[in-house]
Amino acid sequence: MNYNDLVSKYGTPLFIFDKAEIESNFNNFKSAFSSIDNLKIYYSIKTNNIPDLISPLSRLGAAAEVASIQDMKRATDAKFELTQSVLDGIYKSQRTISYAIGNQIPLINIESQDELKQIDKTSKNYNIIQNIGLRINFSQKTKLTDYEWILNHPSDRFGLSEQEAKYVCNTISQYPNVRLTGLMTHPYNNYTKLLNLAKYIIDTYHLDIDTINFGGGFKPENTYDVSMFSIAEDAARKKFGISRKAEKHYPSNLKQICSTIKSSIEDSHLSFDSVCFEPGRLFMSSAGKLLTKVGLIKNDWIVVDAGTNLLFGGYLEKHNITKLNQSRSDLLVCVNVAGPLLFRNDILALDCTIPSPKIDDVLIIHDVGAYNLARSNQFIFERPCVVLVNNNEETFVKIEGW
Repeated sequence: MNYNDLVSKYGTPLFIFDKAEIESNFNNFKSAFSSIDNLKIYYSIKTNNIPDLISPLSRLGAAAEVASIQDMKRATDAKFELTQSVLDGIYKSQRTISYAIGNQIPLINIESQDELKQIDKTSKNYNIIQNIGLRINFSQKTKLTDYEWILNHPSDRFGLSEQEAKYVCNTISQYPNVRLTGLMTHPYNNYTKLLNLAKYIIDTYHLDIDTINFGGGFKPENTYDVSMFSIAEDAARKKFGISRKAEKHYPSNLKQICSTIKSSIEDSHLSFDSVCFEPGRLFMSSAGKLLTKVGLIKNDWIVVDAGTNLLFGGYLEKHNITKLNQSRSDLLVCVNVAGPLLFRNDILALDCTIPSPKIDDVLIIHDVGAYNLARSNQFIFERPCVVLVNNNEETFVKIEGW
């Protein structure tokens, strides 16, 4: 597909998604985990909720992980079956719970005792017994440089502690309209702790846990989060003339992860009707690109027509940036890339090495398919066009409300 033609037709900024890449990412994950019995793959709708972009995943057999009524409606529009979906999320309103139960969502993962009471009451109104799972939050020791430590464990609001989970198991008989059938955690690397807890619950409370969900958290190949600590460290090194530390990124080795989890399941001597994963970011990240035009070059700054209203992670998420129509003779320069939004933190990249640009050159920001489009907004400027490409074909993606 000729990106120059797309830029001429649709202008910039421009989101381009590759259907073949979405399908390949799903098939690669499914193949890597094929040795796990009763594998079930959920796609988290919040990652990218545009039906035309995510419908290839439903056709390939993914189920939907939803967190709101909007998620459920978008999933339905993309041909996901709600009767095969799971409802997650820290906040589920009464309306959301009622909509999910009314549409026969088979499993709701709860994060509090109050939520359990709500689901039990709503299930009684529908005259059904609703299956629930427990999302478990395994507290972990953190280093002084970790985001969790600096902000005093911001993630501890999610899920149930092990102690809270045991209390739910001990009192579940008080709620006749729910049935505890699943355990879930996130990210997947807590799999050993989750299996140990599952064995404890089954042995102690004699509950049938038939669904185990290891969540997501799989790292894409070419993008990763940058901590404020590492940015501060690089700035200090630069001021004192010390070379920057080499960048390290460890993408998920899917086959190795599968082998390790499979061995852990076998060692636990447990069997499950469903062994679930939720790798939304992994499916969508590399499938999306953001094309943006250079409008101003000033000192070490390149100002483009896409801002953090479209690339919400900004400089705290590292992306590969190339230039459309770049040549081998282009010199590489180290620059900062900023957006047009007139506030200080509208910065897309710091100390980024790219082919030397000129005014009106188009930069390609790679691996932006996860979360950015779903969280985009029209601050100051209109949202851009979105195009889905499939080999040499293009489809303009019409998005409701844009």
